[in-house]
Amino acid sequence: MTTMEFEVLRARRIEVADVAGKPRIALVIHSDETSALTLQDAAGKERIGLIVLPNGSPGLIILDDTEKPRIILGVDREGMLELTLLDAAEKPRIGFCVSPNGSPLLSLRDADEKMRVVLGVSPSGMSVLALQDAAGKERIGFIVPPHGSPGLAIVDSAGQALFRAP
Repeated sequence: MTTMEFEVLRARRIEVADVAGKPRIALVIHSDETSALTLQDAAGKERIGLIVLPNGSPGLIILDDTEKPRIILGVDREGMLELTLLDAAEKPRIGFCVSPNGSPLLSLRDADEKMRVVLGVSPSGMSVLALQDAAGKERIGFIVPPHGSPGLAIVDSAGQALFRAP
């Protein structure tokens, strides 16, 4: 076997095949200028994708055995870090993000993709927990300022206060 060395190898698509000749790794530049490195399982199903969008935003996608995305990790151009966990119907259910200023946020969504729980810390250091109904209206809210008294609000579906403290 001879070894060939190249300084540069240029192609629009490069595939690496297993011993049976099935593509298992693909390096592609799509027509929209998205760069992608994909890894396939032994059945030829795409399972992991590393991408760089045309705007420069990088991402990682992990797919299930039906090739549906289940985990998406990315950083947008403004520096927002996002991690999204999707259900089998490809609906986002859990989201984690960290804003460019360092504020973390956790959101939980129902099967209709409505945000139901939000937990975060504001740039000023205030802790926030909001529980929302199926219509997406906040019904219970807790706040804990960095230096001060915590607050609690419980509201009805019309937004009228049922209870507030302090």
